[in-house]
Amino acid sequence: MKNLIDWVKDNGLTSEDLDEIVHDIFSRKASDVNNSLTSHNFDEIVHDVFSQKASDINNGGIEKQLNFLKSCFGNDQQVEVELRTLL
Repeated sequence: MKNLIDWVKDNGLTSEDLDEIVHDIFSRKASDVNNSLTSHNFDEIVHDVFSQKASDINNGGIEKQLNFLKSCFGNDQQVEVELRTLL
């Protein structure tokens, strides 16, 4: 994890830069859940829950964000590939 944190900092990225990518992932997850529901009465609630999860991760700082991204993308190298889009 230290290498990934160093890579992020060396490339001038901050926790704030990672906020959007974390929120985008949770937004897609919320949409997937909503699409699987037979009733769309819960759309707003589902999005609120997933948005809160994203905020919790983002408020935890860069290490928590990178741990989350690593769990999504599999390894440090793939996280770097995804983060290059922010450069």
